[in-house]
Amino acid sequence: MKRFIAIVIVLAICAVGFGFYRGWFVLSSPSPSDGSNQVNINLATDKDRMSADVETVRDKAAELTGSGEERIAEPADQPADEEVQSPDRSLKEEESDVEEIAITNDTNQPE
Repeated sequence: MKRFIAIVIVLAICAVGFGFYRGWFVLSSPSPSDGSNQVNINLATDKDRMSADVETVRDKAAELTGSGEERIAEPADQPADEEVQSPDRSLKEEESDVEEIAITNDTNQPE
């Protein structure tokens, strides 16, 4: 349970750091007035910038998924290579290949 909470805290810190990096959050402090011992710190959020980034991500995701469908359709149009083995090879064929290799290896050993 402690590990889970630690992971959640680390993810939250990363999200806040990314938000500061992207300009979603801004810290500011006005200059203090003369003779005042108070320090004011303001945290501002830029919702317009967040919305613009969300739209950019949606557009990129739609672009990538759309191009993925085209890529899937392309290989079907091309003829298959002759060297590609069909998936319907029987297990007996594979076993016989293994046996042949084992026999040739036994006969090629020096005496």
